[in-house]
Amino acid sequence: MEDAEKTKEQLIAELNAVRARNRELEAEKQNYEQASDAVRKSEGLLHKSNQRLDLLVETGRILLESESPQEVVDQLCRKVMAFLECDTFFNYIVDHEKKRLHLNACGGIPEDDIKKMEWLDYGVGLCGCSARDGCRLVVENLQEIDDQYTALVRPFGIQSYACHPLIAQGRILGTLSFCTRRTSHFADDDLSVMKSVADQVAIAIDRQQASELIARSEKKFREIFENAHDAIWLMGEDTALFDCNPASTKLFACDKAMLVGKKPLVFSPPVQSDGSDSRQKAAKLLDSLLHGTALCVEWLFQRPDGTQFEASVVASHFELNGTRYLLGILRDISDRKRAEEALRASEARFRALVETTSDWVWEVDENDLYTYASPNVFEYLGYTPEEVTGRSLHDLLVPGEKGSFRSHYGACRAANKPFFSLEKKCRHKNGATVIIDTSGVPVCRTDGTFAGFRGIDRNITERKMLEQRLSQAQKIEVVGQLASGIAHDFNNIIMAVKGYVDILLPRMQSDQESVKYLKRVHALADRARKLTQDLLAFSSKRVSSPKPNDLNLVVRNMKAILKWLVGDKIRFRMSLHQEALLIMSVSGQIEQLLINMVANARDATPKGGLIAVSTSFVESESILFKPDEMAECRGYALLSITDTGVGMDDATRMKIFEPFFTLKEPGKGTGLGLAVVYGVVEKHGGFINVDSKPGEGTTFSIYVPLIDVVMENRDRRQT
Repeated sequence: MEDAEKTKEQLIAELNAVRARNRELEAEKQNYEQASDAVRKSEGLLHKSNQRLDLLVETGRILLESESPQEVVDQLCRKVMAFLECDTFFNYIVDHEKKRLHLNACGGIPEDDIKKMEWLDYGVGLCGCSARDGCRLVVENLQEIDDQYTALVRPFGIQSYACHPLIAQGRILGTLSFCTRRTSHFADDDLSVMKSVADQVAIAIDRQQASELIARSEKKFREIFENAHDAIWLMGEDTALFDCNPASTKLFACDKAMLVGKKPLVFSPPVQSDGSDSRQKAAKLLDSLLHGTALCVEWLFQRPDGTQFEASVVASHFELNGTRYLLGILRDISDRKRAEEALRASEARFRALVETTSDWVWEVDENDLYTYASPNVFEYLGYTPEEVTGRSLHDLLVPGEKGSFRSHYGACRAANKPFFSLEKKCRHKNGATVIIDTSGVPVCRTDGTFAGFRGIDRNITERKMLEQRLSQAQKIEVVGQLASGIAHDFNNIIMAVKGYVDILLPRMQSDQESVKYLKRVHALADRARKLTQDLLAFSSKRVSSPKPNDLNLVVRNMKAILKWLVGDKIRFRMSLHQEALLIMSVSGQIEQLLINMVANARDATPKGGLIAVSTSFVESESILFKPDEMAECRGYALLSITDTGVGMDDATRMKIFEPFFTLKEPGKGTGLGLAVVYGVVEKHGGFINVDSKPGEGTTFSIYVPLIDVVMENRDRRQT
């Protein structure tokens, strides 16, 4: 029993051991199967990785070997699409000129739909957004999304969409997209493959575009090189010519073989136009050029036939594959030099003409601003050409002249027509008025637009004064003829009237009313007698006998009469020169002149003020404006009558010496007072200047020639 019991326990133990061993074997079997699965999975992943690597290597090789990568993108993308089990791909290239994306290749899309997707704008669709922003866009579960960016591809049943930008050297060249209808997402390895392919495509396209750019640049350079009108030289660092264009052979009148291999110095005379040694000058220029300074010089060349010409030379250097080269561009400037010389000669003639003529030559722009004034403007107006340049044409006119001259000038300006002999009054720098005859022609630009006027001004102040004096003399002569014909008879009648009044007055003492009227008749007769005396003096043709008189003494003797004539309301002042002022005068005429002038000044100062009478010595050279016939007189006695009265404008001032012209009320003036003054001054060989402005009073300056003894005594004292 015990043995049986023991055998049973042993059998159970052995059974348990067998079971445990079976479990161990089962575990070992499972481990082995897991290890086998892992090995098989690793083998699959390795195979897949090898396939991916082979695909990328093959893609890179095809792209690098292809002369037109854009043409093989379709073939490559179809391989990638098959490897990734994708259904569709898109490849867009950026068209930088049109600033849009152009469809370069695609797969899995019907032909009719391809035409609709041929062009994309930035921001349109996923490809347009990827190209605009330069980032990868991955969309999963696309059919569940409804927006404007996926609308273009949603009709094709696509579930997952991955768009990669093609970027090379920081530039976005286009996009490459892969799509699938089978799964709702892409594995990371698949996206990595897509990115690697996109990077290789970008590099290949960039290389192709760069090659095309270089080819276009080379073609453009060759076209410019061959067709340029200027001579182009390509030289080595030793300046030996190794290539040149057809214009070079034409410029130097020789075959290309005679130029290639030669240095520019061979085609240069020993001495340049500026007198410098050609060899030394060329050495300095070459040294400067090789040290980085581009050249632009004028050089004298000599052709093989011995003829010479000047050329403008522009030279620079560049490096290619580590070798330095020189580029020179030559332009024949012989014609330009001749034209410049002719222009300089023409300008010299024009300048000589402008600077030697007595007229003032000027130019104004379209805004009527002076752009040029010849030196004679100083003699005319006292301004230098620099002071006139930049000022308006109208700024130099006297204030009252702007309206009339502007209307005539403006009409010619508006019609773009020349104007001739327009009269204008300008203000001299010293304040005097200068009368100018002006003519001008319009100046136009090359396009025909108005650019201003060019003209000539002539000072006619003295001519106008002579014309005025001539007109005055003619009027005086006419009036004188009339006066001389009637004055004597009229005076006799007046004397008879006065005689009858003198007879009647004692008889009519008892009738005071009649006496009053007779006295009025007597006063009117006296006034008429004075008028006839003025007419006789005005029209007198007899030759007077002038005698030397001291102007100071004549004026001093008239002081009491003049002061009485002025009255108490007006202050009277007299200032006489310290030395004697000897003039040749007719007895009584200077006195008559003073009475008329002071009476006229009194009437011009009705509200009171000041009347000043003065004498002084004036040298001939210091008088700005005087008649030509007075030029030989060395000195003048100046008699000035100044009042602070109402003054007068230029129009009135021009007429005051005309016979019978008066501003007084009817019955208070004959209009002969200043005409008589003018006649007296003219008979004494003098002249009058009048300076007056409305509200600022008037000054009459009467110049009478001094006799020579005064000047001789003055010269002795100065010696």
